[in-house]
Amino acid sequence: MTASIIPKYHSAKERRAAWLANTRLDDFKVEHCDLDEKLRNQIHQDSVRSFSQFDSALPEELAARQKQMEKFLTHFFAAHPDLHYFQGAASPLPFGLQDYHRQGQLRVNGHEVEGAVTTGDGLGDCSTFGTDCESIRGILHIAALVNFAVRSRQSRTDVVFAIWSNVVTLLTQTLNPLAQRQAEDTLKQLELSSPHFPLLLLSVADGSFAVIEVHVRMAAALLFKNFVKRHWSLETPLPSFTDEDRRAVKQQIVGILTKVPPVIQNQLCEAVTLIAAVDFPEEWPDLIQRLVERLNPADFDNNIAILKTLHRMFKRYRTEFRSDELYTEINFVLGQLASPLLEMYKALDALVESNASNKETLQKLLRAQILLNKIYYSLNAQDLPAFFEDNLGEFMESLKRQLSYKNAIVETTSEEEAGPAEKLPASVAKIAILYAMRYEEDFTQLGQFVEAAWSVLTTVSRQPKHDATAGACMRLLSTVAKQERHKSLFSGVLQLLCDKVIVPNILLRESDLELFEDEPLEFIRRSIDGGTEDEGRRGGAINLARGLMEFYENEITAILQSYVEEFLKIYSISPAQKWRDKNAAVHLFTAISIRGAVSSLGVTRVNPLVNIQDFFTRHILPDLQASNAALHPLLKIDAIKFLSDFRSQLDKEQLVASFPLIQHHLASHHFVVHTYAAIAIDRILSLRKQGGPVFTSADVASVADAIITGILRILRSKKQAEKVSENEFLVKAVLRTLVTAQKEVLLPIMDEPLSSVASLIGLVSVNPSNPIFNHNLFECAAAIIKYCSGDPTGATKIDAQLLPVLQNILQNDVTEFIHYVFQLLAVYVESRADSGLPATVQALVPPVLLPALWSSSENIPALTRFLQAVILRDPNYIVQNNLMPQVLGIFQSLISSKVHDVHAFSIIGTVIQSVPISNMESYISGILMVILNRLQSSKTPRLALNFLLFICIFVCAASVNQASSYLVRLFDSLQPKLLAGLMTGVLLTNGPKIRDRHDRKLVIVGLAKIATETPELMSGDQDCSSLFTAIISTVVTMLTTLPAGGLGEVNTEAEAEEEPSGTFWKLKVAASSRRCPMLDNLPEPAPVFINSLVALSRSQQPGKLSSLLSSLDQPTQNALSNLLHQSNASL
Repeated sequence: MTASIIPKYHSAKERRAAWLANTRLDDFKVEHCDLDEKLRNQIHQDSVRSFSQFDSALPEELAARQKQMEKFLTHFFAAHPDLHYFQGAASPLPFGLQDYHRQGQLRVNGHEVEGAVTTGDGLGDCSTFGTDCESIRGILHIAALVNFAVRSRQSRTDVVFAIWSNVVTLLTQTLNPLAQRQAEDTLKQLELSSPHFPLLLLSVADGSFAVIEVHVRMAAALLFKNFVKRHWSLETPLPSFTDEDRRAVKQQIVGILTKVPPVIQNQLCEAVTLIAAVDFPEEWPDLIQRLVERLNPADFDNNIAILKTLHRMFKRYRTEFRSDELYTEINFVLGQLASPLLEMYKALDALVESNASNKETLQKLLRAQILLNKIYYSLNAQDLPAFFEDNLGEFMESLKRQLSYKNAIVETTSEEEAGPAEKLPASVAKIAILYAMRYEEDFTQLGQFVEAAWSVLTTVSRQPKHDATAGACMRLLSTVAKQERHKSLFSGVLQLLCDKVIVPNILLRESDLELFEDEPLEFIRRSIDGGTEDEGRRGGAINLARGLMEFYENEITAILQSYVEEFLKIYSISPAQKWRDKNAAVHLFTAISIRGAVSSLGVTRVNPLVNIQDFFTRHILPDLQASNAALHPLLKIDAIKFLSDFRSQLDKEQLVASFPLIQHHLASHHFVVHTYAAIAIDRILSLRKQGGPVFTSADVASVADAIITGILRILRSKKQAEKVSENEFLVKAVLRTLVTAQKEVLLPIMDEPLSSVASLIGLVSVNPSNPIFNHNLFECAAAIIKYCSGDPTGATKIDAQLLPVLQNILQNDVTEFIHYVFQLLAVYVESRADSGLPATVQALVPPVLLPALWSSSENIPALTRFLQAVILRDPNYIVQNNLMPQVLGIFQSLISSKVHDVHAFSIIGTVIQSVPISNMESYISGILMVILNRLQSSKTPRLALNFLLFICIFVCAASVNQASSYLVRLFDSLQPKLLAGLMTGVLLTNGPKIRDRHDRKLVIVGLAKIATETPELMSGDQDCSSLFTAIISTVVTMLTTLPAGGLGEVNTEAEAEEEPSGTFWKLKVAASSRRCPMLDNLPEPAPVFINSLVALSRSQQPGKLSSLLSSLDQPTQNALSNLLHQSNASL
């Protein structure tokens, strides 16, 4: 049946009147889907509303609207040939028929309608998509019918143009501070539920079918990238994000990124990288081919987009561990890219030469060469590919020209900002360094690159824009100088290198002073360990000095020591005017003193030809002792940094004596000075020795209050959240001092830290900006709660000052901080001295058990942590308020996820430890069935390991007599011999692999109890006997061998200085010391096992145990004999 042609009327009013007069509810019928009266009424009302909106519209307005729609549909469906929709051209309703059409039930817009819709009055022409009002209204009529017909079948209504228009509007609103929050919330809802949402974002970012402002397109690209980051991984599937959508995204994204503006390109390039990290090459094998096909030496902008994408894709090759999988992928890439890469080098070389006087084109060509060099570096980072080795001469000829390239027309006029011409030599030098270090024998052109680097260093200006090139060339010379076969290259030029390269690049420049004054935070980041100084001049000069000292230690030490003495002499004559000379002396002395260093310890090896202690006493300590007004700030910084760098070379007494001096510099009004003082405090207090901290609470008792108060006063002086959180170094020092001070020192002085931290959390929660600062601020809160809430007075103060701030975060839905709040609440519950749950916490428990909070993946670890703390503290509250079903509902939801099943086991393990078994008997079988169903449907090694741990928690901690026998009977009630089959077939093999010493202890004790305290296993049944011997074998193996990599355990407070990572940032100070708290009371496993075995041997029939043990393999029998011998025991 087809829809009939629309009758012709003379006017829009006549058409509408006729439609209203002639249309009856009974006329509406959709085949295969009879509509109830309520739905028919709704259809009628929607149709009338759709028509009435166009009563005043002129035909040309409708025509313009249709053209816009047609342009959108043409673009959208051309990119998605496998998707089919029906859209009402001028309809305000979200029409769409994806599911309906796929069943062959409807075709529209130029195609025959196949028995889908009919109306008794002949309204509804789908064969014509004309511009007149009548045909558009007819289409609207059909659309309204079909839209609700699809809804009535509970099919998905796919929103295309309507959602697209809505998305554009919402993205525009996100740029308006007044509408931003509501628009972002709506977009989040669409992200989770709307079909084809990423495709619509990509269409907006593309912007080729409608005039959209670039900032809105940029917002779409950013949201698209974040969508990919959150949802592309199949570990966290989004139901509305189908495989069809994934294919469509990959089909069109490469074409889009080559034609959008650079600001949008950056987001799409990153999105491609994120997708490739998951899908390439297995699920996206044609990606390289698609990119390479679009390389065109004449299309410079296009090339930059493609090369930028390839660079971001391959950059990870530089740092990943070697593996067969990685090498297979690199070889796959090389098979498609190696030859085109060489051709691009040749083509770009020719184009650079032919466009030598065309500045705009030349800049683009040099940018492309830089990206090409970065790709080349990444593809060579793991090994030297055969193709590159075979064509090394051609590649190196091009690179050598680039290293020496100069062209005044393309150089930047700025002294500070480096352009492509300034960056190009540095990209080449990095490749030369790689080859010198890794492929020295193949790198026959090394000498030519050394000569070119030397030439660059003797001619390049001292302007900051050349810092990267100068630093890279110095590192190249340093790399070669450390190689014995090349040491002769430097034997006759040591003095020249010191005079012309090392010392000039150590000296302070005006640009350095400007950075120090104008951008203090950037100055700090460049100068501390791991900053960008190593990429610049001073870092390069220091590296070169150390490289030359590899074989010429005496000579370089003597030359540079003479400079140190000369600079200090000049300084002593006029300290106020010649402070730069002392700055140079300190840095030169540091350069020749350090022979080895690590970030956690500072300098670990020193040059035996210099006297560190003497230099510290004569030239550093006086500057530490000087008043803030008496010394140039940079010399104060030099002294503080020297103390921090050489902290492992000074004894503990010297460092403790330095605390008041460092604390004094916290009072400096100069940003860099007080920040460096904070950095020194953090680094010195973080020193560890033999697994424990060097400094105790007694060591900081006299200065902790002043340090903490001084830093917090600096932070509270800032009034804007962005200014408060810009300097994470300050809050790190507060955290380190709090952790070192602990309860004994902190409790008497807690008022200022508590009020300040609470106030700062409230301030930054208004506009979270610096994640590292925020994380460490919440770590500070965790330390205060942990060390002070055990005291009744301290708990009262925390109740009054900190908890209201945390409640405000929850009420205002500050999503970035919600997981922090629940971690803090967990440690608050655990640390209180009183019993039961505080009223403030009780009020939070029911909302926490609602599914809504658990729908956000980043919240799940923190919510789990909080729920565990609540159950452990007051299990009766859960039972008496009938909350156990909700708790088990959360468990059941989490166990179904491969990502979150570990949290399910954490919750259920805590329940078993805390809740009397009498309150759990009606649930235990169901709990096991949920785990077994997941094990059957989607077994993973981690799931099996956690199931084993759960079983051992049960037998060690469940409040039931003869827990082992109870558990065996429980499994047997589900299926006879079920536990034996699971243990021998799935679970026991995981025991010897456990690395965590606490989990290993739990498993050994738990298995020993099952084997020796379960009479059923000694019954003589073959399955039971097999289970018994398998358990004994596993326990013996775990007691006598170590897993690969050895045993380990987590020291949470020691890790408090580690940087957070991932979406969920775990508070190390707030971390529970054990996943299973009852482990604290477990005895040592070996005596438990041996004593239990001995007791079992005496309770059984003579020879029964010996008979079972004789079936063990010989190595296990020997190991068991040794264990018995070590314990002076016998069976």
